[in-house]
Amino acid sequence: CRIKAENEMARCCGTADFELGRGEDCQQTKLSGTAQPTECATTCHHAGMAELCANSFGTSCTVDRTIFSNVDLKVTETFCVPEACDNGNDRDGLMAWYATLYASRLSGWHA
Repeated sequence: CRIKAENEMARCCGTADFELGRGEDCQQTKLSGTAQPTECATTCHHAGMAELCANSFGTSCTVDRTIFSNVDLKVTETFCVPEACDNGNDRDGLMAWYATLYASRLSGWHA
């Protein structure tokens, strides 16, 4: 998924530094030679993870995340909600918990 996100950032930002999470002149593409408005977004669907989740752990779904605080790059990706967490309060806090717990483990994904 990182490669897809990095390529999308390079496509939609005039200056892109994925490793440091910096981008300038985003939301426009210049592939045609002139600037055109565009959405910075990519989709990372992992069919194997979705199947494993649904069969063994809980509910498979997709989530929309922005991976950098200062670059409007949206990634839609496969996510697994464990059966024990598939209730109102736990589900509402799941993404914040995930971001806090795993941010340090996602080297190169967060500034």
